[in-house]
Formats: sequence, structure tokens, C-alpha cells
Amino acid sequence: MDEQTFFIEIQELLYQVEDLVDRYGFRDRYISVVLCGLLESSTRATAHSNIKALYNYNITDRAELEEVQDFISITYKEDDIDLEEFLGELGIELE
Repeated sequence: MDEQTFFIEIQELLYQVEDLVDRYGFRDRYISVVLCGLLESSTRATAHSNIKALYNYNITDRAELEEVQDFISITYKEDDIDLEEFLGELGIELE
């Protein structure tokens, strides 16, 4: 299979996610930042890597963007975090 077919399939899956959000009626509460792609560089994650990608943002403003960025930074760096403690730092309580 080729890259174009790969990206078409990813796009179809992203449409399915959007349909699921609507089917459950969560559009007003749904937040996501999706990036699916392929690195063009022969070396992963170099400063000059090119990425062929599909992306989709479901955020309302810069504050939500920064909240998602913080979440990614914290969860990526810490392998064994306590979920309740982590969410508490973000101002989220488990019910």
C-alpha cells in the first residue's frame, strides 16, 4: 500500500471519531488535538524533519490549546504517575 491510501484510511477513521462524538451528544464537551503522520526525514525527530500529516483540532481557544499541551508534556515525561494526583494538578477531580 502507498502513503496516499494510508492517509485516506486515517481520514476515514477521523470522520468516524467525529460521528461518534455527535452520536453520543458530546460535541459541546469534546476536546481533541490529533496529528497522524509520517516523518520524511531519515532520522526521527530532528530539528529539520518534515512531516506529512493529517491533523484535526477540536479546541475552542488558546487556553484549551495550552491545557492540552500541558497535558501532553506532563503525561509524556512521566511514565508512572498517579492519575488522581496528576488530574488534581490540572484541577480535575475523579468522581
